[in-house]
Amino acid sequence: MHVKRTILALAAGLLMIQGVAAESYRWDNVAMGGAGFVSGVVASKSERGVVFVRTDVGGAYRYDNQNQRWVALTDWLSESDTGLMGVESLAIDPRNAANVYMLAGTDYFSSGKTAILRSTDYGKTFKITDVTSRFKTHGNGMGRSNGERLQVDPGSGNVLFVGTRHDGLFKSVDSGATWNRVNSLNVTGTPNGNGICFVLLDPSSVSNGTAKRIYVGVSRYGSVGPNLYFSKDGGATFNPVAGAPAGLMPHRAAITPKGRLYLTYANGAGPHAQSDSEPLNTGAIWEYNAVGGAWTNVTPAGMSAPFGGISVDPTNPKRLVASTISIWLQQATQPGFTWGDRIFTSIDAGRTWTDLMNRGMSVDANGIDWAHTASIHWAGAIEFDPFDPTSAWVVSGNGVYKTSDIDAPKSVWKFDVKGMEESGAYQAESIPGGPLVSIIGDYDGFIQTDPSQYVPRHTPTMGSTTGLAVAAQATHVLARVGDELYTSTNQGASWDKAPAKMATRGNLALSADGLVLLHSPENSITTYRSADFGASWTAVTGLAVNNARRWPTRSTRPSSMSTSAAPAHCWRVPTAACRSAIKPSWPAAARTFCAPRRGARATCGCASNRMA
Repeated sequence: MHVKRTILALAAGLLMIQGVAAESYRWDNVAMGGAGFVSGVVASKSERGVVFVRTDVGGAYRYDNQNQRWVALTDWLSESDTGLMGVESLAIDPRNAANVYMLAGTDYFSSGKTAILRSTDYGKTFKITDVTSRFKTHGNGMGRSNGERLQVDPGSGNVLFVGTRHDGLFKSVDSGATWNRVNSLNVTGTPNGNGICFVLLDPSSVSNGTAKRIYVGVSRYGSVGPNLYFSKDGGATFNPVAGAPAGLMPHRAAITPKGRLYLTYANGAGPHAQSDSEPLNTGAIWEYNAVGGAWTNVTPAGMSAPFGGISVDPTNPKRLVASTISIWLQQATQPGFTWGDRIFTSIDAGRTWTDLMNRGMSVDANGIDWAHTASIHWAGAIEFDPFDPTSAWVVSGNGVYKTSDIDAPKSVWKFDVKGMEESGAYQAESIPGGPLVSIIGDYDGFIQTDPSQYVPRHTPTMGSTTGLAVAAQATHVLARVGDELYTSTNQGASWDKAPAKMATRGNLALSADGLVLLHSPENSITTYRSADFGASWTAVTGLAVNNARRWPTRSTRPSSMSTSAAPAHCWRVPTAACRSAIKPSWPAAARTFCAPRRGARATCGCASNRMA
């Protein structure tokens, strides 16, 4: 989701957790379909089929080619390490694809803890190196789709470099176990807090076991200070590269086998406009030839948009693919076309480009109904498949897309998110004898009789939906609220817009018989009552609390309804209780309210932006 918040998702039903130890459950994600920003994609150039993606708050994933789905790599993180779900950068050892590294941390979670996660088994297990005392990162910060900041030396798997937001460039010579500042690069922070936005090592420069030519991009305008640095001696010295664009800042870079550099630029770090000083409404693509130091503007003709992603075909250095970032133009040609970023290809080193939209690009929702009207947007990274350059991946604010026919007259981009669940789950109710009803950020929510199957989102749509209520003794009566308020008397088969509302968002509660609806709007100390499905409202007296929420109750009285001003306490079952009673291996990060019921599915909400 675009505005990310890791929240305590409220789980299904109102039953207690007692008596479930003897039950046997099989746990899996509730199928919603991506719904969160994938900020980077990295493919191994040494081993076919090894592909990873990183996200801003939802951890990282590896693609399972056999089962054609993504596998979560970070669900094992503890609650105290929730911030490490913000993966700022990811690197694969060019010489051994089993060695995978991640730079992870979120400045507002886990006290800003930053770590390098190290794996030697393709991400199945990781060791954590806490680097907080040396540098901090922010996986959900502006510039998070820049990169990659973390790199493994193509000549030695023991040597790694990482560019940081505030503390400069660091180097490890023991596979990421320890790190030291590279003092030869006189760069620490930048005005926008994004710092070093990429590190790139030239594989063709490997000598005596390590790469000698290193490029470092800095997230600032060239008019503020140099934004591209170069080392020809493995980092012993760095010098600014003269001639870089002055009015733009770099996002990403790709290098050819002969050392020619292609860079994307924009007037802002992205993935969206941040301020008047970084409006993110223009950009360019430039080529830099280290031999002679020549710069060439290779921006697609007539396109002055900000550019994010860039990739070079490993089999043909003149063949490029690039993506804009955060523009909203017509994107696809099928009925119900969407608006978003554009993708360009070149077969002559950027001298001319083909706009895939103008050639007839289309988007395949891949069985996920709500994605039919979604678009490829925030396309900050794009990558050719190194072993099949007719294929490519592009990231998006709602997941990741892949094409297997990029050169076709009408290329098809598939919404490739199966197994990837990033939705911000606000609330869910598992109705006894009925469906699972959920509400999420950005994409409304769903009604699912089978949680393993994708279904249409709530209609009418309103985007982020914050409050949901089900009448305990009349479960055909539902209500949901976001920017609008809707009620249903047929268990969500259809929804009616409330004729009136006092405010927006917030929380809802229904009486057991479904005849009385309470609405506690966002950031309001007033709760409102309606007895006519929202046609009229009166303020509730004696409940002057901010963001009141309902209290789980066993009462069967038709008018029964309880509220609370402290939902973090009244809704939550301690993690240990949930794990010991239901699934001992349940990740400790799953701060949940569990509501299993005998003979039916149990649903838990998790702190890791997905539900199971």
